[in-house]
Amino acid sequence: MNLIHERGVSWIAWCGLNTESDALASRLPNAVNVQGSDDYDDKVTAIQDFVAGRTRVLVTKAKIAGFGLNLQHCSQMAFVGLSDSYETYYQCIRRCYRFGQTKPVHVHIIVSDAERGIVENVRRKEQAASEMSLGLIEHMRDFEREELIA
Repeated sequence: MNLIHERGVSWIAWCGLNTESDALASRLPNAVNVQGSDDYDDKVTAIQDFVAGRTRVLVTKAKIAGFGLNLQHCSQMAFVGLSDSYETYYQCIRRCYRFGQTKPVHVHIIVSDAERGIVENVRRKEQAASEMSLGLIEHMRDFEREELIA
């Protein structure tokens, strides 16, 4: 069985263009497409329906739902295309990978051969961010030790 059609499994599909999101939403059962041109109340209702489980697949853009939402009921997502912004990529993933998530979060990236460079760039940025975080933790550990000794 194709995972996106698996009953009871929620998905988020992050798209960059309206034509992509229109095409994707029209082919996925129980999908709702939330776009910038939608009425504000319709956007809120659609996202609330997704969170409540009344809609199984949310198709949208990062600038609409990629920041600040708690979507930990969902553990499957797909990026249909990718921008060069590591921050946007990270924030979209963190909508699902947050406190209260009970499952591993699976991230699928679907790109054309022409977009492979973008994926490599985002992965490079991800590695740099990880190294910076580890360095910061180590620095703070040393700082805290010095403070405790003093």
